[in-house]
Amino acid sequence: MSTRKHIFKIFGAWNDTKEERWLEQMAQEGWHLVSGPMVYSFEKGAPAQVRYRLDYRNESGDLDEYLKLCRDSGWERVFSFAGSQYFRTASPTAPEIYTDAASRVAKYRRLMNTSVLLAVTTMLGNVVLFIDSFRDRSDPVETVFRWAVAALALAWVYTLGRLFIRIGAQKRSAGGAPKL
Repeated sequence: MSTRKHIFKIFGAWNDTKEERWLEQMAQEGWHLVSGPMVYSFEKGAPAQVRYRLDYRNESGDLDEYLKLCRDSGWERVFSFAGSQYFRTASPTAPEIYTDAASRVAKYRRLMNTSVLLAVTTMLGNVVLFIDSFRDRSDPVETVFRWAVAALALAWVYTLGRLFIRIGAQKRSAGGAPKL
């Protein structure tokens, strides 16, 4: 039996809770996260009750201090990918990384800010590609590329909408109406 397993799975940035539950289920089956996302790598081990939490922090500023705080609270950083931080703990007494709606809203706003930047960049690329497409439409590879970039732009817009909805839900759960 192999001691490594790789699974291709996609979760939206707004679907972090679902991703955490899936990783916890994998640990209960004895598959412990090594890296990801999209192609998740797991190592075989003893089945365990492990909690996973995802955060989003850009690799700048107070990241070292933040990681130390998480470590001191009993959370191990498994890996980091493009600002997404993956943590786990086997300790039932480790405090939650986010204990209130305001801190969860801040997390989703950080994700949203990055998504806005990527969406705008992708859309600007689309404008250039589509203007250029009026000159020469004979290359099928370019046509496929243009449609792929258009699909990516739509995916970013969809992500922004879902993050906006998630932020509103977090605010409502705290008892306050979303402020725009």
